[in-house]
Amino acid sequence: MVLKLVVIPRGLHDRLIGMCDPKSREYDTLVNGFIIRDGNEEAVQIACDHAGTELILSFVRSRCPEMLRAITLPADRSH
Repeated sequence: MVLKLVVIPRGLHDRLIGMCDPKSREYDTLVNGFIIRDGNEEAVQIACDHAGTELILSFVRSRCPEMLRAITLPADRSH
């Protein structure tokens, strides 16, 4: 299985979590990340398969499309 590391700025991640129904697949995917720091910047990194990545991107497109470019997909990992 190939996993993508989806990186979402912490503020956007918190905003997305707040928009989710806690019983939804989006919520389940978003809460499985961990916080990373780069200087003063914080982000949440989530390892997702292709379906999880598309789920997150689709959710952002539908809820706050202006923030889509804040999300990065920096690397693939084979598992």
